[in-house]
Amino acid sequence: MTLLDGQCLCGQCRLSGEGPALKAVHCQCTDCQKLSGAGHKVNVIVAKGSVHLTGPVTTFKSTADSGNENSRTFCANCGTQMLRTNSGMPDVAIIHAGTLNNPANVTPSAVIWNKSAVVWDYCDPKLPVFPEAPT
Repeated sequence: MTLLDGQCLCGQCRLSGEGPALKAVHCQCTDCQKLSGAGHKVNVIVAKGSVHLTGPVTTFKSTADSGNENSRTFCANCGTQMLRTNSGMPDVAIIHAGTLNNPANVTPSAVIWNKSAVVWDYCDPKLPVFPEAPT
């Protein structure tokens, strides 16, 4: 099993990676709050094309706070978000750490979109914090 192996809640969609994560971040944007039902979500950033999905999927597109288009791929059966791309980051894809079979192998290195943080959300205070996504 590689670092990037994962699956959805019902197990019908699976992802597998050919390489390590480039980085992981806590994201406190309002989209991630809505998707996680919490104050942030851990996003695992990988090289685009390095992760492959199998199973029944559907895609939802929306405009991010940055103005870029997000394309989210979900399990068509249980609704778990499996993978996301963003038009402003054409060389990467984003996996949600909770879908990984071994999420403990990923260590977030920063907190992004902190300007949307809710007061009760906690992230490691030793991490660098960015009001939006760093360039």
